[in-house]
Amino acid sequence: MATLPILRVEPTMLPRRRSRPNQTSLTLFPTAARHGDSESPGSASAPTPVPDRRTKPATELVGIARLAASSPCADAKRGTEYFLLPVRSILNHCDSERVPFAWTVNPYRGCEFGCKYCYARYTHEYMELDGGDFESKIYVKQNAGPLAERDLASEKIWGEHIAIGTATDPYQPAEKEFGATRAILEKMAEREGLSLSITTKSNQVVRDIDVIKRIAERSSITIHVTVTTLRTRLARMMEPRAPRPDLRLAALRQLRDAGINAGVNAMPVLPGLTDREEDLDQAPGVLLELAALGRLRELDIMFDIGACVDLRLRNVRDA
Repeated sequence: MATLPILRVEPTMLPRRRSRPNQTSLTLFPTAARHGDSESPGSASAPTPVPDRRTKPATELVGIARLAASSPCADAKRGTEYFLLPVRSILNHCDSERVPFAWTVNPYRGCEFGCKYCYARYTHEYMELDGGDFESKIYVKQNAGPLAERDLASEKIWGEHIAIGTATDPYQPAEKEFGATRAILEKMAEREGLSLSITTKSNQVVRDIDVIKRIAERSSITIHVTVTTLRTRLARMMEPRAPRPDLRLAALRQLRDAGINAGVNAMPVLPGLTDREEDLDQAPGVLLELAALGRLRELDIMFDIGACVDLRLRNVRDA
């Protein structure tokens, strides 16, 4: 059964850097203070004020921002609001040379897990929302099943890999109530010859073992369970609402016991937090134990070396 390429840490395999335009969207790092160009000495170190995008009149919004502004609130709990977002498609084309896939699926915009190092917060800015709302305003893509059925019929995706969960977790808490991910998988189970992968930090993926097995009968599918650290306290600080690492590994065991091709994403590796030798040895050690029990046919371990960490995480360095 075909699987995603396993990333290695040899320098020759690291993706090359491409020149990019100056980034104007929200980043993981706070805005640097400006010095030497202020008329007032007292304001020389003050950061540049950022306008509140949420005050922009709805009549001035376009594209996804207008759709988001018109999305009704379906529910609100745990300090999170859930909105029903009308969309035109489910599959998104990805033309980056840094990733081994051409198409992506993200059933939700925003992610309730609230990982401190998340690179995808800036995507909320496309909807004229602040990146800080990424885990508190979740947008559920409407009609996910029918749209996926239409998109999967397109010749453009034939022979191309489709990665599910590249910007938001497809099994975040919203999936229990809205089921957008399962609706998409149900349509994928009706087709054959697909190349698929799912990336998640949630043990809730086991709820869909039945449909994943049906997909595997006719297509190639691999589940990547992300485990950043096995230290529970540190994981709770970095990934506040994600399931504990032991629950994720238990889900991996269930997936493997069900005959599903599944492995671990040991990423990102965060400098000063999860890059100790004992940390890097833990995930392979756990998989080796599973292999000894006959639960793994192969060791799928993916590492992301050189990832950056949010400066806000420095206060948990000794956790």
